Parts: sequence; C-alpha cells; structure tokens
Amino acid sequence: MSSAQDRRASFARRAESLMEKRYAVNTEKSGEIIVTVQGDLSQQEKRAVFLTVHDLGTNHSSFEEFVNSACMIEIKERSCFIHIDVPGHADNAPNLADQLVGDNPDKEKIVSEFQSRLHSSLNSKNLKQYVKAFMSRKDLPLKNCKVDCLLITGIMSPYASVVEKLYKDLNKEKVTLLKVERAGDVLADAPAKVAQSILLFCKGQGLLTSVAMPGVDRNRAFSTSSSGSTEGSTGARRLSRGMSMEDYDKPNIRRLSVTINEQLPPIKK
Repeated sequence: MSSAQDRRASFARRAESLMEKRYAVNTEKSGEIIVTVQGDLSQQEKRAVFLTVHDLGTNHSSFEEFVNSACMIEIKERSCFIHIDVPGHADNAPNLADQLVGDNPDKEKIVSEFQSRLHSSLNSKNLKQYVKAFMSRKDLPLKNCKVDCLLITGIMSPYASVVEKLYKDLNKEKVTLLKVERAGDVLADAPAKVAQSILLFCKGQGLLTSVAMPGVDRNRAFSTSSSGSTEGSTGARRLSRGMSMEDYDKPNIRRLSVTINEQLPPIKK
C-alpha cells in the first residue's frame, strides 16, 4: 500500500471514530429511548467508553457540545461516547403519558425556572412530569457503592451542596470530589478543567494512557536540558523540569484537585 493510500486509510479511520449516529432503542418499561453515539462502537473493546445521562431540562446536546470542544479532541479520538436522552427529553419528543406522582407546593416555581432555560425543542409538559417526580423521590442508597467515582461540581452551582452530601455518603477510598471555583455549570464554564480531571481519572483506571494532558506540548514533555551537562563519570543527561508522559500516566490523586485559579487544595480521602 502506498503512502497516499495509507494516509487515506488513516483519514477514513479517524473520520469513522469522530462520526455521530443516533439510535432509537425500545425498552420494556420506558418505551423508546433515543441514544446518540459519538465514536465507533465496533472499536469499543479497544477504547474508553463513556455513558452519559443529561440533567433535567436539557438533553444529549449538553454533553455533545462538551465532547466537541477543543480541549476534548484527543480524548474524543480515542473514546466512544454514548449519550442517553431520558424519555421525553429528546428534541421534539411527544408528550409522556400522565402518571400519578407526589405533589409539592414548590413544583410550579421550579418548572417555571427550568422552562426559562429550556431549548426551544424540548417538551415542557414532559419536563413538568420529571420535576414532579424529582420533588417526591427518595434518596438513592449509595453507601455500598464499590466502584471508583469522580464527582465534579462548580462552587457557584445551586446543587453544590447536594454533591457534597453525596460525597459524604460515599466510601472515601472510592470517591474524589472536585469543586471548581468561579463556575456554576462546569461543562459550560470550565470545560478544560473537566477534561483534564476526566483524563487523569481515566489514567488512574489504566485508560487513555497515551493521551497527552490538555495544554501540554508533547515535544516539551519529552525534552531534556539543553545544557547537556553530565554527572560524574556516568555521563547521565539531566532531565528538564517538564514532566514526561510516563509521569503523567502514573495515577496521582493530588493532581485531581482542580480550581480555576490553579490553587490546588489537598483532597481528603
């Protein structure tokens, strides 16, 4: 195969990895669920796979915009993202069937607040059903959660206290909490910080180990001191202060403490 053919094949594989597809999945209890996939599902055994579920009042587009941002380019090329639209939240979704759920005197105010932030294509009647269900749901029993968890919230988020409570309920040996300063919606306000934190977490799990940290020059990461000085008779070269990619791949929980102004407070385990 010629070099030109190699380049075309490489381009085709890359285009395949960056493609986006949408599926309608029928479920027994929830009806039809719309799933948006970014990446090549046929390569899922060789890549990191992310399953996302959006917040109330939005849909897959919130994660889709984040994955398409510049800080996620290398992660996106080596991963597969599966975005689930909760029933009734897909673009131009039909009305959900009315269900008996607990009532709450504050639900009308909450619905109004969410509606002011809605995408025009979302069904506001369906949103109201979810708000009513949310206001009457029970706490999730997560104390026995055995998987490693990364919780990320913005200091200015109205749900920061809820995330902190969740952190307190989880096994401290399995969970890390990141609070990003001067941020509310971390995906919109601090995408680079979220991308960096996700990558470090994945590296700690043995995934995406070849992906460079966002904002780090690959050439500089492997560079050595230009002085070329030696130590004793060994003639060993002095390494530059830049961290190597091997150093970045080593799990280090302290690197997971991230704030906007780069102050890195220690995280309690």
